[in-house]
Order: sequence, then C-alpha cells, then structure tokens
Amino acid sequence: MREGAPKNGERIMGYTLRRKPNYEWQEVPGVRVSISGPTGETIVTSDQQSLYDIPGLPPGPYVVHGMDQKAGPYWAYPVCLWEGRQSLKSGDVRDCGLTVPD
Repeated sequence: MREGAPKNGERIMGYTLRRKPNYEWQEVPGVRVSISGPTGETIVTSDQQSLYDIPGLPPGPYVVHGMDQKAGPYWAYPVCLWEGRQSLKSGDVRDCGLTVPD
C-alpha cells in the first residue's frame, strides 16, 4: 500500500475478513483470491495481515472473488465487478474486501 497509485496499469487490493458471533471483524490470512481480467485469471493469497494486493494490471474489466477447494470458486462475498464505464483505467486503485464464510 505504501507504493500508492500505480504509474502504469491498475491495482486491486483488499482484506479477507470473517464476521465473528459478536459482530466484530476477524482477519483471515491465507485466503486465495481470483482476479479475472483482460489477460486471464490471476490467483493470489492474502498475507499474514489478511491483505492481498495485485499491482500492474492492464486497463479493462475485472471480476474479483474468493476461492476455496471445499466451498467452491465463488464462495466469498462481495464479488467485485468493474465493467463498462466502471472498467479500470491506468492509474486506478480499487478496493475489494472479501467476507470469508465460517
């Protein structure tokens, strides 16, 4: 995050969190996140602070979702979608936090 906005390309980042029974948020590291865009699918894993960060993406439409072998590829909410006028443009930084199920 210290790098700021990209000079070339786009950047998508977010946290992977779970809502606890007391309604507080809990960080969930090690969550696989899929970002699909103009060049195909990129899969990353959230770090120890539950952050994932994908810099240097080309302009265009993108879809972001969590992945899990047991729960299936589209288990995490929200699924972020940027297309049409919302497509990413050079220099954009977008946030897509994923809520991890129990």
